[in-house]
Amino acid sequence: MDPKQTMDRYVEKFKEAYLMKDFDTCLQLVSQIKALLHEAETRAKENKAKQQISHDLQNAAQVDKDDKVPVDDLIQKLIITDE
Repeated sequence: MDPKQTMDRYVEKFKEAYLMKDFDTCLQLVSQIKALLHEAETRAKENKAKQQISHDLQNAAQVDKDDKVPVDDLIQKLIITDE
């Protein structure tokens, strides 16, 4: 399911549980919402890092052989990103 739809569903369930004063369910839903937000943030950071590495590699490929390319830096970024 789409993360946005899942988030919307959890928020609606939270509102219903809150109106019914079902605070145990509210607490569970808040935990699920928090986990979804954390996953979304992590995914966004990973995508940004991958885009930067791709950009760096494309730039390195365009550099003439005579120019110095920071290949070690690019490799280090790849290693750090995979962890």
